[in-house]
Amino acid sequence: MSPIDPTLSNPDLRPTQLEARTWSTCNYIALWFSMSMEITTYQLASSLIAKGMDWKQAVGTVLLGNLIALVLGVVVALIGFIAPAETPDPPCSPPDQASG
Repeated sequence: MSPIDPTLSNPDLRPTQLEARTWSTCNYIALWFSMSMEITTYQLASSLIAKGMDWKQAVGTVLLGNLIALVLGVVVALIGFIAPAETPDPPCSPPDQASG
């Protein structure tokens, strides 16, 4: 395995240190709510209604889609808790692994 290239890492790409993680559950709920209750959500629900769905079905479909996205986001975020904080997240695969 090749040594780590220091040019592939900078402070913006490094994981946040544990002492710098200040968000609480309320912050994450507010972020998810603000991202899921926007104009595109209403446009999606109204287009589902225009295609023949009942309004309850349309709202339920949109909420289910947002819930699926939330679960997938949480699963991806768990990697930050499992991996050590010093492990950098490479922006791309090393050349020797990218070719297969």
